[in-house]
Amino acid sequence: MSRLILSIVGGAIVFMAIVVSADTLKLKDGRVLTGMYKSGSASVIEFEVDGSINTYKLESIISLTFQRSASPVSPKPAAATTGPITINAGTQLMVRNETNLVTGRIKKGDRFTARLEGNLVVNGQVIAAGGSTVYGRVVESKAGKKLGVAKLVLELTDIKIGGQMYPLVTDQMRYDGERSGALKKIAAGAAVGAAMDKKKGAKTGAKIGVAAAVLTPGKQISVPARSLIAFRMTQPLQVNR
Repeated sequence: MSRLILSIVGGAIVFMAIVVSADTLKLKDGRVLTGMYKSGSASVIEFEVDGSINTYKLESIISLTFQRSASPVSPKPAAATTGPITINAGTQLMVRNETNLVTGRIKKGDRFTARLEGNLVVNGQVIAAGGSTVYGRVVESKAGKKLGVAKLVLELTDIKIGGQMYPLVTDQMRYDGERSGALKKIAAGAAVGAAMDKKKGAKTGAKIGVAAAVLTPGKQISVPARSLIAFRMTQPLQVNR
């Protein structure tokens, strides 16, 4: 069974051109569910199985695994469109950060660079190719201390398409530590998190644990370079063609 990660807004189909065979949700009660990740919040995710969408608390989850084809989907030919093309709010952007992001080393307002994981396609047209440069901003970075806990909040701000910079407005990815020294469940609007892609071949698996970031011995939160992070656009974007 194959699916496309997509968003349907106002009748326009917007999707990341990645073939998905199935998503796998592993729960602490022993259940392993095969279906499709839908959305999430700071405390829960929504997961669809056989057409039914259920809600699961983050503390009940061991891991969420996406299975993807390494080859991009070739969209059906579409008539050439003149004028600006709108990428709708709600579109999911999967990116990989290029450098390590560690609280204690970065501060609020710092910029980071990432790469688009797959082609961004609108109505059969590739608007931004996989590998396109995406820029983000550190919304909050709090170093872990004796009287406090580490916190890291990220968002995307810009994308480079055809040599031109376009502003992005997205939800935020949030990582929180705990006073006990443990890493709290990752909370994000996209509720996906960071994961290293360690497999090669025709198919690769992006396994995303509930606490996919790393809490260092110094109680700092570290998101390793090449981590897969999902953001969702909260405002539409017009791209010149």
